[in-house]
Amino acid sequence: MHRRYAVSLRGTRADGSAPVNYGDNISLIGAIRLDGITSTMTLAGAVDGEAFVAFTKHMLAPALRPGDMVVMDNLAAHKVHGVREAIESVGAHLIYQAPLLTGSQSH
Repeated sequence: MHRRYAVSLRGTRADGSAPVNYGDNISLIGAIRLDGITSTMTLAGAVDGEAFVAFTKHMLAPALRPGDMVVMDNLAAHKVHGVREAIESVGAHLIYQAPLLTGSQSH
């Protein structure tokens, strides 16, 4: 939220400020498809496995159609017991994205 580098007169410090979050954290979980947003959920704090399973069972799965493909990254909360089962129970398929290659792994 703030610049890592700045310019100032020689011998003087480049001063600046950055916003600080003093409020509660709110997480937003959502799913989109080609024709728009299908389901969203907000919750106070961070998303854990229990919260993500609840989203998957009560918000996402009812909005899925047989044959839909659900693509997720490799967040640990996406891999807890109950997520795959909820998605596949309505005839949809779950695909996890391949991890991104970084640094020396990309050679």
